[in-house]
Amino acid sequence: MIKRILIAIAVLVFVTSAAKAAGPDVHRFDENGEKASIKVDMEKITVGWPFEYTALTLCEMPVKMNVGYFVQIKDCDDKKIELKQVKCADINQSKWPCYSACTKFTVYSNFKAELGTKLVKGSAGIIKDWKAYYKTSTDTPSTLVVDITGTSGKEVEVCVDAWEAQLLAATTHGETVTVGSLQITVKPAP
Repeated sequence: MIKRILIAIAVLVFVTSAAKAAGPDVHRFDENGEKASIKVDMEKITVGWPFEYTALTLCEMPVKMNVGYFVQIKDCDDKKIELKQVKCADINQSKWPCYSACTKFTVYSNFKAELGTKLVKGSAGIIKDWKAYYKTSTDTPSTLVVDITGTSGKEVEVCVDAWEAQLLAATTHGETVTVGSLQITVKPAP
């Protein structure tokens, strides 16, 4: 038993001295105050403590994000509809005077969306009756379903028709005035 203990101590001393001989004592400095160094092929290499810190991956966590529904109208703040007088028959109305105008915009969405419209009359009281609709190649619906895949977007045209305008309610003349606003609404399509 004592022989085994002595052999284990001898092996421990041998391993400790071998490990120390692997490199210079990094806690020792030479006469110039520099860290201990070794020479390889006649070049002096300074060894720091420990030789190099290495970052090890301890664990990996997934990074998640709730994407949700995304809809964007490109340059929405720059869009406007400026009504121009038209023949009432052009908008299927009989109560004069009649106005109409359209504008196009590009919509982007990551889901099948239903675009709607909401008209808000201004305080000037000029608009009596009006409607908003989407102009397609075959119809003029008040709502429009867009199913966009990828990042290309879809160009949409929206129009406003007004009839029986109360022009005598205007306080300014010869100027373009705001008579209301058109809001584009959106919800998931069924």
